Amino acid sequence: MFLILINWFYLFMLSLLLLIFNYKHMLIFLMLMELIMLNNMCLLYYFLNLNNMNLYMMLFFFIFVVCEAVMGMMLMILIIRKKGIEFLKFMNLLLW
Repeated sequence: MFLILINWFYLFMLSLLLLIFNYKHMLIFLMLMELIMLNNMCLLYYFLNLNNMNLYMMLFFFIFVVCEAVMGMMLMILIIRKKGIEFLKFMNLLLW
């Protein structure tokens, strides 16, 4: 049990470090956000099985993750169509 939590913590910290240091492209940013959500989903599954609870919460979490991914891709497509560039470094979304 403790080993699984340590592995989850290392994966979570690794994904956060990648998110901090690789923020130039919007697509990479969205993929790293999905990695963090996948990591949280694995942790939720582990704790729900540990406590012998039903897995309906997993269904709600799946729906949330899919909606978040679709909205992120939709925003990326709109920004690329409007600006013609997907670098987060050169964007000022307040002027959009």
